Amino acid sequence: MTFLFVLLLSALALDCQGMPSVGGESPAPDDYYSSDDYYAGDDDDYLSAEEKVVHTTPTFVSTSSSQLVNEGDTIKLPCFVDKLAGFVLLWKKAKDLVALGGQVMNKDDRRVKVEEAENGNTLVILLAETKDAGEYSCQISISGGEPTEIRHSVRIRVAPQIRPIPESRHLTVYKGEPATLGCDILAGNPTPEITWRRKERKMPSGEDEARGLSMTLLQHPDTIRDSTHAPLTTVLDGL
Repeated sequence: MTFLFVLLLSALALDCQGMPSVGGESPAPDDYYSSDDYYAGDDDDYLSAEEKVVHTTPTFVSTSSSQLVNEGDTIKLPCFVDKLAGFVLLWKKAKDLVALGGQVMNKDDRRVKVEEAENGNTLVILLAETKDAGEYSCQISISGGEPTEIRHSVRIRVAPQIRPIPESRHLTVYKGEPATLGCDILAGNPTPEITWRRKERKMPSGEDEARGLSMTLLQHPDTIRDSTHAPLTTVLDGL
């Protein structure tokens, strides 16, 4: 009787420890439970080091810049990060989307392309035009969050074009009359500054040069011809 009671207690103890009861089949070694079989799929604490990198926002290697590009030259705007895996770069000009990844949105403008490389790309605009000036931003797409970005400010330098007044580059006045010379700016960015000089002589004011769109020369004794009504001729040089 005592032996049977001890035997029953032993069986109960074995059942409480998760062991098979007497008379049951012997479990296979792989049937034992292990905490390694379970993980929290959405908890980053259970991810490996390689998996955690995917959830880390890349850091920009490229920096924001301000560029002055000659009209007709090539604009190159770099955008590189330390590790791009799992993210997409997008380019904007102001609020307009220019490129997503390596795909340019406006297929009709063949001057624009994206040169892709490891961990980034370069936005390239060929044959720069005045309309290409503006603020460009390279952003990292982040689901449900504010994008991080770098900015490039682009200005287009346009060669100056001027027109003398009079266009013949010669002005004739008579004694006692002032001679007013002018110059129109047809193109130029930044806006060109007009400088006036006289060949081998100083300006009437005694200065070497004068600035402005026009200037007026008052007759001086050394600029008057012999005859009272002889013309005074001034030539615009260097235009």
